[in-house]
Amino acid sequence: MTETRIQKFYQAISQRLYNKFFYGDEMLLKLIAIAYLARGHVLIEGPPGTGKTLISKLFAHSLALEFKRIQFAPVRYPGLQYLSHGAAGI
Repeated sequence: MTETRIQKFYQAISQRLYNKFFYGDEMLLKLIAIAYLARGHVLIEGPPGTGKTLISKLFAHSLALEFKRIQFAPVRYPGLQYLSHGAAGI
């Protein structure tokens, strides 16, 4: 893929999403586009309510792709961790 085609791809995605549905860090959109073109994966970290899932869904939808979300939350209570280990052993 040539540099010109990459720039056109990013501009098309940016026009579809940025300032219409997503007002945020433009660099995040660029990095998601780079990961897509490189056939990679994206891990977006940040506090709740900052649009992480939204930008991912919109990006996938704009390219007619399937969206999958994996959530990881550390266990904060030792009792819950113990129960989760016990439940897995059943």
